[in-house]
Amino acid sequence: SCYPTPAPTAPTAAPTASPTATPTAQPTRVPTGGCFASDFFSIVSGAGTCVTSERATCISDGPGLYGNNERCTFRVLKTIPLEVREFATESSHDLLTVRGVSYGGPTNPNGVIVNPGDLITWRTDGSVTNVGWTICIDPYA
Repeated sequence: SCYPTPAPTAPTAAPTASPTATPTAQPTRVPTGGCFASDFFSIVSGAGTCVTSERATCISDGPGLYGNNERCTFRVLKTIPLEVREFATESSHDLLTVRGVSYGGPTNPNGVIVNPGDLITWRTDGSVTNVGWTICIDPYA
């Protein structure tokens, strides 16, 4: 489960000798739906190919069509169900593997529950490319 969104930090006076000092808010971590961005995924390899987006609540093969011979791996950091937002890959050749099961073509991992330490890997061959995939999480699931 996610930890609660932190309470806003109270403004504090800026260090100054002036009696007209303006209060300034202290920086806080930015929550994502009640969870912090680093709670869901980390890129293990292939950071130049695959990306995290939307405050790291989504992972994808990157914008536009994916390329040939792409390779990347994500590590799951929390138990979460996957929500597929987009999935179009070359069947049997350009595969996303989740918990040991490879997905390609119209078959995708929507609803698969992943656990801390699970790896999600992406590998493409050297020919046909497609739109690719975007997978997100629902922090309230």
